[in-house]
Amino acid sequence: MNHVRTAGRSGWAALVALALALGTLPASASAGTGGPAADGAAAISGTVELPSGVRHEDIYVGAFVDRSPFGWWSMASTQVAADGSFTLAELEAGTDYRVQIQSYAWNHVGGVYAGAGVPLVATKEEGVAVTAPAHGIDMRLLEQVTVSGTFTVPEDFDWGPGPFLMVAERVNADGTLVREQSYYTNQHRDIFSFRKLHPHATYVLRAVDDPDGVGFAPRFAEGYVHVGTDGLIADATHATRFRGDAEGLTVAIRSEFATPVLKALRTPEVRGRAVVGETLDVTSGAWTFDDPQLAYAWLRDGVAIAGATGSSYTLTPADLGARITARVTATVAGLTPVTASSDPTARVAPGAAPRATVAPKVTGAARLGKRLTASAGSWSTSGVKVAYQWLRGGKAIKGATSRTYTLKKKDVGKRVSVRVTASKAGYDDGASSSAATKVKKAKAKLAVKAKSVKARKRAKVVVRVKVSGYAKPAGTVRIKYGKKTVKAKLKASAKGKVTVRLPKLTKGRYKLTVRFTASAKTKKYVTKPKATKVTLRVR
Repeated sequence: MNHVRTAGRSGWAALVALALALGTLPASASAGTGGPAADGAAAISGTVELPSGVRHEDIYVGAFVDRSPFGWWSMASTQVAADGSFTLAELEAGTDYRVQIQSYAWNHVGGVYAGAGVPLVATKEEGVAVTAPAHGIDMRLLEQVTVSGTFTVPEDFDWGPGPFLMVAERVNADGTLVREQSYYTNQHRDIFSFRKLHPHATYVLRAVDDPDGVGFAPRFAEGYVHVGTDGLIADATHATRFRGDAEGLTVAIRSEFATPVLKALRTPEVRGRAVVGETLDVTSGAWTFDDPQLAYAWLRDGVAIAGATGSSYTLTPADLGARITARVTATVAGLTPVTASSDPTARVAPGAAPRATVAPKVTGAARLGKRLTASAGSWSTSGVKVAYQWLRGGKAIKGATSRTYTLKKKDVGKRVSVRVTASKAGYDDGASSSAATKVKKAKAKLAVKAKSVKARKRAKVVVRVKVSGYAKPAGTVRIKYGKKTVKAKLKASAKGKVTVRLPKLTKGRYKLTVRFTASAKTKKYVTKPKATKVTLRVR
């Protein structure tokens, strides 16, 4: 006979029926049917989310009240409907209840409602009060936890009197123990297995001799499982706490108690992305003692990182390319400290490239000969260094890597922008470009000087064609006075200056109108200047 002792699905309903028969429950506390509440009574309703493969016939919901010192009493129970809905009817309005799921599904367990969006808890004491009437009590089944392993007994162990019992006891918040499951063992099988344990509860294991009270002589020292020892221990305080799946355990049954040892049951685990700037966290691992004192250290390629002694660590540029490990040292009074290390991370990758939160901008007139100035923009990562690269038509301009750029002939008619690259040690480079602006021709201006002359002398008119960014304009200068016009060629070699001699004039004042017409080459880069008027005095 090798089986797990658990309550059957009829047990809950049977308790309610027995209470009614004895007259210890009011009629309103009878098992609910899922239908509407009777007159004068309140109801609690909601939904149980049914995972794939779980039959609604295997899921029951009950309402319990605290009848201290007699414990929790079941006041209503119902099977959930096919869609997971339930109604606990005929409850007392204004009374606080605990709502509990009982699951007979193979791989899922129930628990007690602990609030909207909160996983089910293991005990009614941990649950939250639900005051009737209440609706929208939505709950979700939990995946079961299994604790299993094998056991060994002394060579002279006498199986004749019968099996012994492995017991899984739940540890309450106040430290008290409650038997949750029992497993009979015998000489035909050396295994034990506790299924359908609650994933958010803590358990200890105990071995009990003569579980049926036959009265035979003790065959071993009854006690608790403490992983890592050759035998059971006497004190539940030092028993190994199991929370979550624990399979493959080896339990030694001996005639004498063993001494507890400090040992890692589960090594620490580093969580987080191995990327510069990200924060890694390390779990404490699991230990043969419930609450040892823990100290942390972080290592870079096996070498301790100065000052990194917390349970979390933010990766720095110094970590780039290295593997990071966390080391946890557990200490219990009177025992030698024990250290366990996590697996190393992948090699630390560069941090995410800085991102421009404000794009760079270009200020200044986009015209030949003018100077443009770039702003650095704003970046998502602090402490970045910025570099500039000016672009013409989207392509880098050779040597144009300053914050400012003076526009050249090659830029006329093209679109010019700046690309700012943000860099920081340990991070990928980020880049952002400004809007592109089309570069216009340079503006030409005429400067004219006409000195007064004596009659019958030829006046000289000095004309300068000034163009920013274009030092050698060429074309034709025309000077009109009265109805006559004098022309002169402005050669590129003259660097924008030409002297025009007028014919001999009689005394008087002459209004001169000076114009410049650019050559075909100059016209590509220079706008036509406005005519300039001056007065020439002939005395």
